Amino acid sequence: MEEVCDHGMVIYLLKDGTKFYSCSRCNPETKQMYDKPKYRATLVGDMCCNDTLLYLAEHSVISASVPDWSMDSFIEMYEFYKDREPVFGPHCHRHGAVRKVNKYTYDMSVIFTPAEGLNFNKGLEIQEMDTNRLRIYSNEFVRFLFSVGFDLGVHHDTDKILEYTLK
Repeated sequence: MEEVCDHGMVIYLLKDGTKFYSCSRCNPETKQMYDKPKYRATLVGDMCCNDTLLYLAEHSVISASVPDWSMDSFIEMYEFYKDREPVFGPHCHRHGAVRKVNKYTYDMSVIFTPAEGLNFNKGLEIQEMDTNRLRIYSNEFVRFLFSVGFDLGVHHDTDKILEYTLK
C-alpha cells in the first residue's frame, strides 16, 4: 500500500531512499507558499516592481502545461490561490507526457511583449521568443502572480492587482 500524507497525497520513495511528497503542503520545497504572510514578505519587491505588475496585468498571458501525473498537485495549488478549479483550454492544457527524471511537477509561464522600464528580479530568467515576446518560466513567479490577482490566460483581476500595488 502506498504511503500518503495527512492530505491524502502520495509520498513517493525515491531510488536513493529519500521521500518525495507530492502534496505541496507537505513538500519542504513548496510548503512555504501556504504561509501567505511569510510567502508575501519574501516576494514583495523581489519578483518585480509594482509598475511592472501593472504592465503585466494588461500585456501578459499566463499558461500552464500539466502532465497527468501532476494533475492533483496543480489543481490543489490553483484552488488554494483562486478558490476554484482551473479551466483547461488553450492556456492550460493537460497531457500524458512520459515522466522525466527529476521532474515532479507542472510548468507555468508568463508571456508578454517587451517594454522599456520593466523591472524584474535578476534571478528570474527571461527568455526571448521568436515572436517579439518574452517568456518567464517560473512556477514560483506565477504563484505570486496568482496571489495578487492574475489568472490563467489574459483576463486578470486588474482591480485586485491595483489594490495590491497601492498597499
